[in-house]
Amino acid sequence: MKEITDFNRFLRLYRYIPLAIMGVSLIIASVTSVMASNFYKKSISTKEKVILELKEDGQVILPREEVQKVNRQLIILREWRKLNPKDSKSLDDFELGWKMRGK
Repeated sequence: MKEITDFNRFLRLYRYIPLAIMGVSLIIASVTSVMASNFYKKSISTKEKVILELKEDGQVILPREEVQKVNRQLIILREWRKLNPKDSKSLDDFELGWKMRGK
């Protein structure tokens, strides 16, 4: 009989512990979700600001493959100009005319 009364006393003392743990868990989950939402909103606004600043400066964001392709073509063109200076004269004249027309 003493064991039953001891067990009842144990249950009365510790019956609110699971509720307290659940309450703390809900509070932590709520705070975490609010912080994650704020972080997401700030990251989106920061990304939009960066893109807007780039547009204002007249810059664009290009895929890396495109930039590498253009760099390869420029390297090939420079090598061709070194190896064929007479043939590249017409290209230089065309480039100069293009720049003059653009101004």
